[in-house]
Amino acid sequence: MTNQTTSANLPGNRAGSTAHTPNGHAAIIGGFTCEEFQDQLPELLSAGGATFSDHPHLQGCANCSALVRDLQSIAEAARQLLPAHDPSPALWDQIQSSLQRESHLSTEGND
Repeated sequence: MTNQTTSANLPGNRAGSTAHTPNGHAAIIGGFTCEEFQDQLPELLSAGGATFSDHPHLQGCANCSALVRDLQSIAEAARQLLPAHDPSPALWDQIQSSLQRESHLSTEGND
């Protein structure tokens, strides 16, 4: 029987830090240390889907799970900053025509 240490039962373990066993070794959770899992994060985040959320390390590591939730929240907020779609060229033409009409009317009023 393997005694697998999880980050939840290690004193002083904080988000973003590597979980360690009582003997000072990095804890292996779901077959990965936190450092190994975090090294894979860019590929996992870009792949998305079930392969990411079902990663065995996330099932047992509260710190990496919290990190992933934070990163996903940041990514979602960043997506909301982008415009939903660009306005059509026809809209810009209408704006330009309106500005030209207003400019023409204002110069006629000054005569």
